Amino acid sequence: MSGGSLFGPPIPYNVTWQPGGMLGDTISGLCLGTYTVTIVDNNSCTLVDSVTLTGPAIFNVSALSTAPTCPGLIDGSAYAISTGGTMPYFLNWSNSATGDSITGLDTISNLIVMATDNNGCTATDTVNVNPANPFFLTLSATNSTCSTSTGSISSTTTGGVAPYNYLWNTGDITTSISSVPSGQYFLQVYDVNGCYASEVAIINDNGGAVISLNSITDVTCPGASNGAVDVSISGGALPYTIEWSTGANTEDISGVSGSSYDLVVTDNNGCITSYIATVTEPADIYIAEGFVASGCGFSNGRADAIVSGGTAPYTYMWDATAGNQTTASAFNVSSGIYKVIVTDNNACIDSAFISVADTTGPSVDIDSTQDAGCILNGGAGAVWITATGDGPFTYLWNNGATTEDVNSLGIGIFGVVVTDTNGCKAGASTYIRGLRPGTAQICLATVDTSNNHNIIYWNDTVTGVALYEIFRETSVPNQYNQIATIQAGTANMFEDSVANAGNKPWRYRIKATDSCGIESYYSVSHKPIHLVVATGVGNSADLSWDQYQGVSYTHYYIHRYHFTTGWVLVDSIPFGSPTAYNDPAGLLPADSNYYLIEVDANVTCGESRVLVNTSRSNIRNQAAGPTLAINDPADENNFTVFPNPSKNEFNIKFGQQGKYVLKVYDARGRLVSDENAFVNAKAVTQIKSADWAQGVYFLQVICPDGKAKNFKLIKQ
Repeated sequence: MSGGSLFGPPIPYNVTWQPGGMLGDTISGLCLGTYTVTIVDNNSCTLVDSVTLTGPAIFNVSALSTAPTCPGLIDGSAYAISTGGTMPYFLNWSNSATGDSITGLDTISNLIVMATDNNGCTATDTVNVNPANPFFLTLSATNSTCSTSTGSISSTTTGGVAPYNYLWNTGDITTSISSVPSGQYFLQVYDVNGCYASEVAIINDNGGAVISLNSITDVTCPGASNGAVDVSISGGALPYTIEWSTGANTEDISGVSGSSYDLVVTDNNGCITSYIATVTEPADIYIAEGFVASGCGFSNGRADAIVSGGTAPYTYMWDATAGNQTTASAFNVSSGIYKVIVTDNNACIDSAFISVADTTGPSVDIDSTQDAGCILNGGAGAVWITATGDGPFTYLWNNGATTEDVNSLGIGIFGVVVTDTNGCKAGASTYIRGLRPGTAQICLATVDTSNNHNIIYWNDTVTGVALYEIFRETSVPNQYNQIATIQAGTANMFEDSVANAGNKPWRYRIKATDSCGIESYYSVSHKPIHLVVATGVGNSADLSWDQYQGVSYTHYYIHRYHFTTGWVLVDSIPFGSPTAYNDPAGLLPADSNYYLIEVDANVTCGESRVLVNTSRSNIRNQAAGPTLAINDPADENNFTVFPNPSKNEFNIKFGQQGKYVLKVYDARGRLVSDENAFVNAKAVTQIKSADWAQGVYFLQVICPDGKAKNFKLIKQ
């Protein structure tokens, strides 16, 4: 061979280039590297030679990553450095991101980046986004005796970076607490970098009810909600008050997913017994591929389904081309791709495609894939492969395509059988996942101070979303239960009527699901502020609270309520200061002063149906117990507010006569209405709201005895 020309009889010549199996005297559009040419003349004489193309430095890409800052945070990153080749570079990641860096990542294994230079040359690399450094907290509790405060809890903190800051839901800031009554206690710990750990401990009353576990029915398949917990309650004094963290008030619960569930039983003497039940779910079924090659043109190969996960034993069903065999291996098969359906002992089902190659057949590698958009909106998936061996090759995909690479794919499994020039075959298959919808983010979480319920607001402007799922953290740190499903376009607010914000802080997160059932990544977790108030020196009020988690803010605003003054701003302290404050200036009687902490978060919630940009804590006073809210539920029947929601007016029906003060505040705490009402029993007073903006408002009714009642109003 000289100058790319062929000489010498006999002709014609068969010229094949590798890699790629290209034909002809001349090939072009090449990247740097070594190419081997095989020339066969009409007498089957063979000549082999090679050439190395040089030029710019060899094109290469290196991927690096940064782990999330703290456990539970989704702020990891990955970035790629491309060298050589010809600029500009174009980078695509296996999670469908583009560009030389991606942020907002959770832990990811085998994240692939494919870089393409201006000549179309490609390079790939794989990187893992590792978990954050662990940060652990363990608690050890000693029970109390009924009607006494003799319980105690000690803590042990490991990991993170010392020193640590401690905050109990009692207001204590020490590593342990003592002389406390029965109940659930919550400890939050921050390390010097702001990483967060939390744990719940239970102090039961000796002499109270006894909770005995009869059985736990675990979830049968991943994602199912058919678990159950069966307990028996005995001892103590009847009747019992039963409260599950699901909101159920029955002795047993069913229809639950794999997670942990809290049970609190209070007997007629007020003695408390708590229990945490854990329902598990099996791991996903995973089918690994194995095979024994067949002879070219023979049916003496074997396809192997290597199964893990799920619940053994498994049953197998191979497709008709594999003879409908029912064992883990399909015997006496020729080269090709075979489908196997695996069913575990709980009737959970998964399937896979297994490829069998000929012993002298080509080698087929899947270079990269691209996820598909929701199938209802058209496919955007793609698969790129490389075949090596005796070319030229022919290609046959299971969707009928005959090209080397395929695109415009929907969600599903796509396989290709590659046949070489000798008729020998090999195959490969891959699953094209649905492209995840954008991650909806919580804008703000706050406490509805009228009822101690947490409210979560989120950005509902992510396109292609069918519904939003709301999750609340359980007593097990970083374990979340789904508590609600909201259809997209109907609301961007959820009120959690089960969790009591006066008892402990609660964390929430959400994720979006498109019409194909493809789920987004979880949002960043948000946790409203939890406030505890104790009596200080000289009847002053000692306030302590935890940090808001989820957004940045600059100050804490301390508000105090007294029936003679209403709500007033007492002080503000900058973020980063100790989350504690002493108020010596409360009015008498001391237990008539109520407090809340507010942060002014500068957030935008898209086209929010409810406008709010401040987050409030629960309301507490010096006399409040761990679960006491400002309202006395028994007194709420003295008032009726209707209609609610309303467009133009709200009617208030009073149960007792006297002078009442009616104050209405908007979601930012601004006074929008202030009226006096002199009423007889059963009288009705009307508050006009036609000129109010749509959103949430808070009605404060100050009674003739100076006590305050609070109601939430929704202006349509």
